[in-house]
Formats: sequence, structure tokens, C-alpha cells
Amino acid sequence: MRCEEYAANRIKQSLTGHGHAGKGQMQRAIQSVFKLKDPPEPPDVADALAVALCCGLQLAAEPKSGTEPQVDPDLDAVESE
Repeated sequence: MRCEEYAANRIKQSLTGHGHAGKGQMQRAIQSVFKLKDPPEPPDVADALAVALCCGLQLAAEPKSGTEPQVDPDLDAVESE
């Protein structure tokens, strides 16, 4: 499994265009992106959605290698009878 790490200001920059956006600004950005009736509450919900969106956008922008991920056969072994 691939693990990504993003700085808070990078996530804020990707959503609002400003790396020092406050909680309210992030909530309104998520509300706009997902076309929500109200801003997500508590603000941590907006933070989690922002992280997921930033990661998704980053992965979508990466060039496709054309190869399948390598799976360790010892970790994914299923015996057939």
C-alpha cells in the first residue's frame, strides 16, 4: 500500500489558492467543491475531505506507468483445493 504525506499548507493551497487559509475558509472551499448545502461540521471533517481531495488530485496528475503494482505473493497467497 502506498502512503502519502502532505504539508497542511500544500493541502490548503490546492483547495483555496492560499497556503495559510483558516478553518472557515477550508470549510467553505469543501462546501463549494462538493456542492454541500452547509459547510461540513466539525471543521475536522472539512480537513479530512481536503486531505483526500488533495491526494486524489495529486494521484490523478501523475503519469501512468502502464504497469500493475507488484504484490508480494507471500502476503496475498490463497491456496486452492
